[in-house]
Amino acid sequence: MTASFTKLGKDYAFILGESQFQELQIDLESQFEVRAENGKVVLTPLGTISDSAEAREEKFQECMADIHARFGNAMKRLAE
Repeated sequence: MTASFTKLGKDYAFILGESQFQELQIDLESQFEVRAENGKVVLTPLGTISDSAEAREEKFQECMADIHARFGNAMKRLAE
């Protein structure tokens, strides 16, 4: 896989093709860790398309249900 940089105003943009987006499972909202390693630029996606808002909300609700199941009685007593 190859890609290139292009000038965008005073900054530079990293150009990927649609097939590369699909292969990496990223979208325009994906964020990356960027680091230099032995003279190379390493981009590590911090999230993938599967981390959409709906998927995150579902995961959050699952975690809340687990917390409620495990600690619900204790939280109820603390609230009283």
